[in-house]
Amino acid sequence: MKRLGERRLVIFESSLREFFHPLSLTRPTFDFLHGGSTILAKIEQGLNRKASDLFVPKYLERACAESHPQQKVNEHVGEPCLLVNSLVLDSLDARREFERASALGQEVVIVDEQTSLPILAILEECGPEDVFFSSQAKRKGKLVRSKQVVYKRSGNSGASPIFLYPWQLMSSNGEAISYFFEKSKTRARGRKIPSESEVKGKRLLISETSIVERFVSFDCTKGPIVIDENATIESFSKLAGPCYIGKNAKVISAKIRSGTSIGNHCKVSGEVEESIMFEYSNKSHEGFLGHSIIGSWVNLGAMTTNSDLKNTYGNIKVSVAGKEVDSGMVKVGCFLGDMSKTAIGTMIYTGIKIGVASQVFGHVVRDVPSFTIARFFGDFSSFTELYLKSAIATQERMMKRRNIQTTRSYIEMIKKVFLMTRKERISAKVRRGQFILA
Repeated sequence: MKRLGERRLVIFESSLREFFHPLSLTRPTFDFLHGGSTILAKIEQGLNRKASDLFVPKYLERACAESHPQQKVNEHVGEPCLLVNSLVLDSLDARREFERASALGQEVVIVDEQTSLPILAILEECGPEDVFFSSQAKRKGKLVRSKQVVYKRSGNSGASPIFLYPWQLMSSNGEAISYFFEKSKTRARGRKIPSESEVKGKRLLISETSIVERFVSFDCTKGPIVIDENATIESFSKLAGPCYIGKNAKVISAKIRSGTSIGNHCKVSGEVEESIMFEYSNKSHEGFLGHSIIGSWVNLGAMTTNSDLKNTYGNIKVSVAGKEVDSGMVKVGCFLGDMSKTAIGTMIYTGIKIGVASQVFGHVVRDVPSFTIARFFGDFSSFTELYLKSAIATQERMMKRRNIQTTRSYIEMIKKVFLMTRKERISAKVRRGQFILA
């Protein structure tokens, strides 16, 4: 039998990805930003090896292959391999679990004791047909048929070894940034900071290619601050660690609070607290964003503000896969899918999800399906389906502004997501027709 170090590394998506809609509708969950890198990059770093294969739902196959040219996507692996769930936590010692499982037989699947979801697996061969991507799929693949070893949760908290809900990404983001900082100490951090700027603490890592203007405040007393390549921090910005500012991102005189990750090529102003913004999204004006996750190619209109705390200080409930789930947390903001837009002065209530390519106006008091124009004004609200052609044209214009050309596979993926989410719009009584702003 091949040693673990000789086996191919396969990252697989599971049915758990449904709990992360709308964020996971347009990307694999291993591409989520968490801390200072994607989950995929962290898995590779933890195992000290590159993934050779990726298993994703069929509709994401071509777009994923385009964004991951170094890996094979949904191809059968005809040799011994290690499989890792795309939502494993940083704290999971995958090497130790693989070593434990390898002593039990040639083909072993490690499952979480409470959810029975597959975490890791050792197989002699496998293919995407062995993984169930949907809770509705028939479970006949090797991840079900092979010998199972139960992963017993330890400690009083009994924490899951995998992310189960999107707010767990947000709440653990500060720890992930600290982990990223420790792994990145070898990078250059000797950039000269203007004398008019202030630094509290010593855990500051600034790329030599970044720009830090005058009168910037860095507070590293509660966690590290990482400024990645070619990022710009404008004057009068205030950053508190742990926080991460991605490559080519721009902080426009903003207040970046602890636990925040700003993705590559984002523009951010106003106040942001314990939130994650995926790449190419804009929050260029004043307004508050708290305890939230924002997808890619999102634009937040001026003064857009979300609530992350109830007046009652009670736990916030979020709709997940059609069921209301108690987050167990007092602070949870909103979750915005890729390509969504908010109008000026938009207010978003706690625990709200806004779907892919949707546009919202007014006070958003309930979830908005994908490809929907939603208006909330006082007691009046209306949901109108967004024309697919309009969604694609808008995305093409937005990408062109960043000198990026939309590809055929990307547009085809958008079309498939539009069809996949039609039942969601029907259930929400979204009417089809022309949007007219009265």
